Amino acid sequence: MLTAEGFSHVLARLEQLAHDRDVARRDEKRALAETQRLDRQVGDLNSQLIAEQRRTAAYRAEVESLKKKAEFPFLIDRKNHIFVAFEDGNLRVTAAKDDDGTYQSQGDLPDYAALIGAPINPRCYLTCAAMNLIRVAAPPTGKLRLDDDVPF
Repeated sequence: MLTAEGFSHVLARLEQLAHDRDVARRDEKRALAETQRLDRQVGDLNSQLIAEQRRTAAYRAEVESLKKKAEFPFLIDRKNHIFVAFEDGNLRVTAAKDDDGTYQSQGDLPDYAALIGAPINPRCYLTCAAMNLIRVAAPPTGKLRLDDDVPF
């Protein structure tokens, strides 16, 4: 048999359980709303990422197209006969030639100032591997060709 005190205790416990259930439902609703908000953010970020990947792919395709159109080496300093040698930044010239024959290497210099300031012998070339440049003594006859550019 349940006493009044026992009944009050059971009633208080039921009220506490109902309150805990309500709090849990409220927390669940908040968690669900937060999950939905985060899902929307993830969707937005995924859309942005896909758009950025498309822009990057288009940019890379454009760069590749421009590289194919560019003719290396190309003249950048007409007065000093300086050319940009290659687009990849790995200058390793072991031979250079034009329509009149082969050029001989006079070495590699550290920068542009050294490249234009150094004396250079006829039918010779200097490089600046750090800047991807090659300098020849005089304007080449026809197209200047480098070992990686055209087979000899």
